[in-house]
Amino acid sequence: MGSAMRALPKEMLPVAGTPVIRHVVEELAAVGICQATIVISEGKESIREYFEGTPVPGVAVTFAYQPEPLGLGHAVVCGRGVIGDEPFMVLLGDTIIEADTPATRQLLDVYASTPQASVLLEDVPRDQVGRYGIASGSAIADGVIQVHSLVEKPTPEDAASTLAIAGRYIFPPAIFECLGRITPGVGGELQLTDAMRLLLADEPMLGVRLKGQRYDVGTEEAFIEANVAFAGETGATADDLRAQLRQRLAEM
Repeated sequence: MGSAMRALPKEMLPVAGTPVIRHVVEELAAVGICQATIVISEGKESIREYFEGTPVPGVAVTFAYQPEPLGLGHAVVCGRGVIGDEPFMVLLGDTIIEADTPATRQLLDVYASTPQASVLLEDVPRDQVGRYGIASGSAIADGVIQVHSLVEKPTPEDAASTLAIAGRYIFPPAIFECLGRITPGVGGELQLTDAMRLLLADEPMLGVRLKGQRYDVGTEEAFIEANVAFAGETGATADDLRAQLRQRLAEM
């Protein structure tokens, strides 16, 4: 993407006229979750400014600050002061999901019947597993697996499955102790997947197969396709919208 796209936090990129991060918070509102903490870092103050001026009805949004970009695991640690000692959800702010049943509801329904750490999973092509944390396990119900192993960004040859972590999690507070034990991993960052692997050694974890379509707007193609999907366009109109978005990206 061009320099103007990089200057705008990807969480603030517009999908169907609405910032991605608002879609994520509205997903929480849709399932009755009334508190959200957004972890921001340098250069992302526009997220705070947006929600201060345009709140989401039914959700109280607070903020925690990540002083250095040390990875997703570190970002979760930065939110601990707000979370306390209760189970909590993590939703990636640059990932939106189109689904008949909200992705968070899909996780919460499984958690309600079996209160274990839970992670949303999506089947991806094998040549793309190196982009994600990958889970493997055994099926215990329709669309639900008991997780046996987790690996961050494996090679296609080493991946035990093609089930990628899809940006939605439920954790017990014990994850914080695990986060305190990990060292920098892939990319020199504190990887949440590494802490999840330690948690998995102490208690069971479930994987829930996503029923829907995930879009990571950090990539140009997914940003375009998300706009098409959330605009509700089909056929020739969708093609026109794709062309318009590509033109706008090229001009930035």
